[in-house]
Amino acid sequence: MVTKKVLSSSLALMVTFATIMPSVQAASSNQLLISSSTTLEGKTYIDLDPKGEDLSEDGYDETIVNIEKMEVKRSDITIEGALSYGDEEIPFALSGDLTKGNKSSGTLVGKLEDKHDNFDVIHFSIDSDNSRSITIDKKKKEKVKKNKDVLLKLYLMKKGTRDFTVIEVENPYFIDSKLFKVEEKLEKADHRDQYWYSKILEPEFEVYEEKDEPSAYISEESDFSTMALQSDGITTVHKFNYTVAGDRWTEKFNTRRTIEGPTSISSSGEFVVKFYVTEEETSYEDMYGDVYIVDDETSTQIGNFGDTTVQGWVESDEVIQTVEWDGHYTIPGFFGKPELSIGWSLGVLGASLGVGSTWEKSQDYEAMTMKAFDNSGGKYTKNAAVIWKENNNILEEPGHTFDHVFRVGTYDTSGSKDFNVQFSYTIDNPMDTRDSVKEYDREISLTYRVR
Repeated sequence: MVTKKVLSSSLALMVTFATIMPSVQAASSNQLLISSSTTLEGKTYIDLDPKGEDLSEDGYDETIVNIEKMEVKRSDITIEGALSYGDEEIPFALSGDLTKGNKSSGTLVGKLEDKHDNFDVIHFSIDSDNSRSITIDKKKKEKVKKNKDVLLKLYLMKKGTRDFTVIEVENPYFIDSKLFKVEEKLEKADHRDQYWYSKILEPEFEVYEEKDEPSAYISEESDFSTMALQSDGITTVHKFNYTVAGDRWTEKFNTRRTIEGPTSISSSGEFVVKFYVTEEETSYEDMYGDVYIVDDETSTQIGNFGDTTVQGWVESDEVIQTVEWDGHYTIPGFFGKPELSIGWSLGVLGASLGVGSTWEKSQDYEAMTMKAFDNSGGKYTKNAAVIWKENNNILEEPGHTFDHVFRVGTYDTSGSKDFNVQFSYTIDNPMDTRDSVKEYDREISLTYRVR
């Protein structure tokens, strides 16, 4: 049986430290942790497989790591040294920001880069919690949890290769408890820096949908609602599953698409269409089948590697008169601004163009506004799309939304019609490559009566 446990984020900080070596000097916000050569042991997985299955095996090269300097100055950290495996000795000079763990106390996480450009720093942390983190060596993890010790972790990937070096040091002598006193003053760690697997491992992906019950009462006599408005909604559950050293990590990212509009129209009516994020969650299942929820964030994004297109289309004697748009989302870059375009195609009354992949006309925008279509001259707007541009409008957390209002007009006098909407988007939880992106086209519609 799988049991589910929610971990408390207020675990007491209880750390046992060994005697500090003479070469180490300490202060609460400025610590020279290592000032002379210190040798550590590591493991290098040569040409790590994309799924990370090698991390559960013993096929690694023993690695020697010589640290010449490790220093913390307020929120800045520097680590200099070299590692040796096979016949190589490769230097590194790591530097960057020290941050505090998300939803955990007693965890420091580094966001580091190698100035020598020899390694990608996949993960660095100094962890006295160890209940919300990933550890490759399970024996070490159990030991430090039992003894309430500190575990230092440094994971490096050699540039241009899949050679993955794992350094995990139990209760390192050069870590002083005073280092954790700066924790409350630090910025929160990025999810991807703390839960690092999406940087280098390919996930298994699963998706399913949960549909709402119809919101409008349907008359048995007319087969149409007796209410003025109707709505529909569908939730899509996206799950990215990773296997890391025997544990199964899952990042769940839920989106929802909704439509609301009239049950009948005489000349025109408005349909409100939304696409938004409802929930995200990171959890893991250990080798005993216990499931732990560790974070309410993920590394997932929509719109990073592709446009998000919300397209409406009408039937026969219907036309689209206007479309409005607004939203709340991430705009990358300090000086970033929204970028989108409106695309539409023209046809004649009595015909439907259906959903399109290209548009006869388009117009770019950099603001929230409205587009009114010209339906004169015997040509009518039969489909219209709001195209939220790639890497300029990103959905990545609950509350992020793309909002739209389509106004539909009719040249008919009777009958039932459908207003249809398609949502095309890309979703990623990536190794910083487009190969990990999933593309989806999903639809929703409402049926209404013309009177």
